[in-house]
Amino acid sequence: PRIDRDDEGKPVRVWVSAQDNIGTELIFEALKERLGPQMVNLSLKLPPSMGKLRGTLYQLNSVSAERIDEQGELELDIKMSIVDWNKLQKEYDNRLDNYIQ
Repeated sequence: PRIDRDDEGKPVRVWVSAQDNIGTELIFEALKERLGPQMVNLSLKLPPSMGKLRGTLYQLNSVSAERIDEQGELELDIKMSIVDWNKLQKEYDNRLDNYIQ
């Protein structure tokens, strides 16, 4: 039994054995992944003054990569649920769109 995934890591096929009754838990795992919360993948460019947002993103385990450009601005690649993104947008008065690259 196994889960086959596409290039983005999304489940596309689940192999189970009905005869041996194994692998059925993988069906539920794949369904949970496919039907779970919608995610946003974004690249943000933050000035040093947005350190609080950076900390919040790390607390949410949303940062997949971080770089500092020549001007000292942070470039963050993030992945988070749309629900968490919308909460942050509300907290920052919908100004986060200004930082999306």
